[in-house]
Amino acid sequence: VKVKASNEDPAYDMMRQAIAKAPLHRSAVQAFSARSYVKGTMLVKKAPWAVRKLMEQEKLKVGHTYLMESVSEIKYVQPATFSEKVISLRSNLPPAADSRISYANYSFYNPQVAGMTSPLAPTALRTYRFKFHGSKMEGDKRIVKIEVIPRVPGPGVVDGMLYLVYGDWNIHSLKLNYTDSEGYPYTFTQQYQQIDQLWMVTKLEIELRITYLGAVADIRYLTSVRDYKVTPNATVLARLTKQEVEPEIVVNQEARRTARKVDRELKRQREDTLSKEEVQFDYRFNIDTLARLQPDSIWNELRQVPLEEMELLGYRQSDTLYAKEYAQEKKENQGPAKFEFGDVFTGYRYHRGRKIEDQIYPYYLHYYGLFSSIFPFLDLYNPVEGLALNTGLKLSEASSLDNRTSTELLLRYSFGRRKLLPRITHERTYLKGKVRFGAGMAHVQLNASEPIHPGMNMLYTFIANQHLMPLYEKAYLQMEWQHRLATAWSFESSLEFARRSSLPLSDRLWVYADIDRLGRNAPLNGEMLRTAFFPHNSIRLQYALLWRPGARLARYNGREYVRGRNVPVFRLEAISGFTGPTPNIYLKTSIGVEQRMWLGQGRALSYQLTGGTFLLKPEYFPDFHHFDGNQTIFMGRLPFRFRSLDYYRYSTAGNYAQFFSSYNTRRLLFTQFETIRLLGLDELLFCNAMTTSTHQYIETGYRLDGIARLFGVDVFAGFSPAERPQYGLRLKVGF
Repeated sequence: VKVKASNEDPAYDMMRQAIAKAPLHRSAVQAFSARSYVKGTMLVKKAPWAVRKLMEQEKLKVGHTYLMESVSEIKYVQPATFSEKVISLRSNLPPAADSRISYANYSFYNPQVAGMTSPLAPTALRTYRFKFHGSKMEGDKRIVKIEVIPRVPGPGVVDGMLYLVYGDWNIHSLKLNYTDSEGYPYTFTQQYQQIDQLWMVTKLEIELRITYLGAVADIRYLTSVRDYKVTPNATVLARLTKQEVEPEIVVNQEARRTARKVDRELKRQREDTLSKEEVQFDYRFNIDTLARLQPDSIWNELRQVPLEEMELLGYRQSDTLYAKEYAQEKKENQGPAKFEFGDVFTGYRYHRGRKIEDQIYPYYLHYYGLFSSIFPFLDLYNPVEGLALNTGLKLSEASSLDNRTSTELLLRYSFGRRKLLPRITHERTYLKGKVRFGAGMAHVQLNASEPIHPGMNMLYTFIANQHLMPLYEKAYLQMEWQHRLATAWSFESSLEFARRSSLPLSDRLWVYADIDRLGRNAPLNGEMLRTAFFPHNSIRLQYALLWRPGARLARYNGREYVRGRNVPVFRLEAISGFTGPTPNIYLKTSIGVEQRMWLGQGRALSYQLTGGTFLLKPEYFPDFHHFDGNQTIFMGRLPFRFRSLDYYRYSTAGNYAQFFSSYNTRRLLFTQFETIRLLGLDELLFCNAMTTSTHQYIETGYRLDGIARLFGVDVFAGFSPAERPQYGLRLKVGF
C-alpha cells in the first residue's frame, strides 16, 4: 500500500515507470523465429447502385465475405533484419486480384505506431490522461488495468484500455481505438505471452469500418503467432531484471528525461551497428511455389484460429463462382489475349512470364488507345492545336525490379495544324539510378513544370474564351542521367538539343471560341515585351546535386532504396545553355530545400524554399525562371503552388526567391467538433511568397480538405505592393 498526500490518479506513477522502461522492452529481443497465421476478411454490407456497379466490374458482390489466409515462417535479427516466407496461402478473392496478406507487427513500445502516438511514448504524459481501474492476479504476476484518455481527441491519438505487468512494466495486453485522418475508426487488440523471460506478441486483431459514398464495409485483420524461439539481448535483459530498487519517479519532466536518456543510449548502440551494416532495415518476403496448392486437410492443421461460419460460406460460394474464371485466366496466361476492335480506342495490354516478386512482368506490351488522352486526362482540344488525339506503344523488359528497360513510341495528331508529332523514349533503370534517351517533336508549355492542366485549359476556352496554356513547338534530342552517389547524395543531369518555334492560334478553332478574345499564344511579361520568338536552335545542360542528411538505406528482397521520412532535401542546381541564330550563352544557378515533417498527433509541417539568379541572362522567354501560378478557380494536388498568381507576367531573368509552407493540425476550426473530424475532414494553414527584382507577392490562407473524401476548398488573401489585395476561393480537384 502506498499512501500519498496527493489527489493524482495512481495510474500516472505507473505510466511514468512504464514510459521510462519502454525503450528497454523494445530492444530486449536480439532475435526470434516463429510461425504466424494471418487472416484478413472483408464484408461489404451495403453499397449504392454506382458503387455496386464498380464492384461488379471487379467481380465483387455485396454481402459476400472475402477471406485471405496465410501461414508464414518469420525471423527477426537486431537491429534491422526481418524475413517472412509464406508457406501456405489461400483466398476467395477474384483470380485477378492480388490476394497476398503478410504479417504485421505493431509495437506500442515505439513512440509512433502507424501514425498513432503510443501511450508509452516519451510525450505520452502531455498527450493523454490516465485512469487506474484496479488489478488482477495471473499466476504470480499482478496485471494492472489503465484507461488511456486523449487530452485532445482527434487523428493521431488513441483511447481505450492498457494492461501492464506490475513491477516489470511491460505490456500484457491492450485494446485501443483510433480514428485516422480520413475519419475511419480502427480497433487494435493485442495480447502478449511470456516466453523465455520476455513478453512476445501472440495475437493482434485490427477491426475497421469503411464508409464511402454510401457504401459500408467491415474489415478485420487477425494475426496469431506461435512456436517462438527467442534470443534475448543479454545486456538489456540484465537491466530489465536487475533486483535493485529503481529510484521513484515523481514528476513528469523527470520521467521524460529518463525515457529519453535510455532511448538515446539504445539508439546510439543501434547506430554504431548500422554504420557498419549501412542498411537501416532489411526486409525479405517471398511466397513458396507450393503455397497456393495446400489441400483443406493440411489447412485444418496449419490454421491456428478456426474459421467462422460466414468465412466458411465465403469459401464455398467462391469455389463455384470463380471456377470458370480460374480456367480462363490459366488459358490467357498461356498466350496473348485476343485483340478486339474496341481496343483500338481503349487500349490493349499483353504480358508474358511470371511476375517478378508479384509486382512486374518480365515482358510487357502496352498499346495506348486513341482515347487514352481523353480519359482521364481530358486532353482533347486547345486553341493552338485544335482537336488532338494521342496513341502510342510501350514495350518493357525486366530481369529484376532494379533492372528494367523500356521503349515507348508516342504519336499525337493535331487536326488544327494538320501535323503528326512523334516521340520516342528509351529508358534503362538500374540499382542506383536510371538513364533515358528521347527524341521527337512535341508541343510543350513555356513553363516546363506544366502548371496548367490541358483539360482545365479546354474548359476555360469553351466557357470563358480564355487561353491560359501558351505552347511552342520543339523538335528535340534528349539525354538524362540520375545516379545515387551515396546514401544521402545523388546526382541528376540532362542534355538537350532542340529546334524551338513559336506557334500561332489555330484557324480551325472550336465554333464557340472567339479568336479575338483569346488573343495570342504568347503571354505578357514585365521583363520581356515580346515573348514570342523566331525559330532557333537551343542547347541546354542541367545538373543538380541533392543531399538528404539523415537518410538511411533500407533493403527489400535484396533491392536497396533510401528511407528519409522527415529529413530535408537540399538541392544545388545549375542550368547553362546556348541559343542561336545570334549566339547567346546563359547561366542560371539555384539552391533550395524541401521538407515534410510529421510532428505526431495528426500534425505536419511542409515547406519549400528556393532562391536563384542568372549569372548570364537568356535571350528567349522559355529559358526564364517561371513561377507555378494559377489563374483558375481550381487547384490541383501539387503541394507547392500559388493560389493566385499570373502564370508568366512575373517570370524573370534576374534574381528570384520563392517560399511555400503549409501546416496541418488535428484541431483548428471545424475539426474542433468530433462529428466533423469523423467525416474525414482535414484543415491546414498555408503561406506562400515570391520575390524578384521588380515584384513581390505573398499569400496566406486556409484549406478545408476531404469533402466527400474527394474535394477541398481554399480561402486565401494575396498581397502585392503595386496591386490591390486579392481575396478569393479555390476548389481542390484531382487535376
